[in-house]
Amino acid sequence: MLMLSQTIAGSWVITVPNPEERHWSTQLAEFDTTCVTAGTSTADAFEQGAATTLALLVKDAAGRDVDDDFTNRVRDTYQVTSHDPAAVARMEGFVETALATLRGAA
Repeated sequence: MLMLSQTIAGSWVITVPNPEERHWSTQLAEFDTTCVTAGTSTADAFEQGAATTLALLVKDAAGRDVDDDFTNRVRDTYQVTSHDPAAVARMEGFVETALATLRGAA
């Protein structure tokens, strides 16, 4: 399962389970939002970049065509986590929008 997680510092990371070390993860990407000001268009771009990257990885991992049921079918292949419930809701919205865009582009 792909994970998009917010660190305590506020950055977003995409990870997958590490097959060699049980209960450990391998980081695929990091979006360091500590270098931008929260609430700005730049911070929004970082978050949307993280969501779009996750959506592309989910699409590739799905290994099937993007069809009308794509968004529902892949929902179990990723998870968004954070200590901030509002951040989870915001990022889940960004991911769903990116997945819908991928579906529309197919």
